[in-house]
Amino acid sequence: MTEYDAVALEAAAAKIEVVVVNATKNTVWQGSIVQSRVNLRNGDGSTGSGLEYAWKKHGGEWGANKSHFTVSKDELKAILQSDIVVKSPVQYSKTTGNYMRSIDMGRPIGIDAKSGGKPTSIMTVITDKNGNLVNTFPGKTGVN
Repeated sequence: MTEYDAVALEAAAAKIEVVVVNATKNTVWQGSIVQSRVNLRNGDGSTGSGLEYAWKKHGGEWGANKSHFTVSKDELKAILQSDIVVKSPVQYSKTTGNYMRSIDMGRPIGIDAKSGGKPTSIMTVITDKNGNLVNTFPGKTGVN
C-alpha cells in the first residue's frame, strides 16, 4: 500500500463515520446480515445481478448513459470486499426491495454519467436481503 492509498483510505473512513451519524435519521440496517457482507456472485452476467453483470454494464467501455469503472475488475473485487464498503451504512429501498450503500472511496474509481462524464470517487453498491451483490456502479443514486 502506498502512502497515497493509506491517506485515501483514512479520508474515506472519516467520511463514512460522518455518513453514519447523519444516516441515523433514515432506516439503516446495522447489525443485520446485509450490513456485514457483500457476497460476490459468480456467473456469466446473464442472471441480471452479481459482479459479472455489473462489470458487463459498468466495466470497460463507457456507453452513452452508463457510468463506468476506471479501476480493473480485480481491483473492483477487492474494493467490494473491503471494510470501507462492507461497514458503510446500508439503506433499504422500498421500491426495489434491495439495500444500497453509497461510499466515497477518497480517490477516483470511475466516470459518472449523471455528472456529464466527470470522474467520481463515489460508488453505489446494491445488495439483496442476504448481502448478495445485485449491482455496483460509479456515482450515487437515491434511495426510494
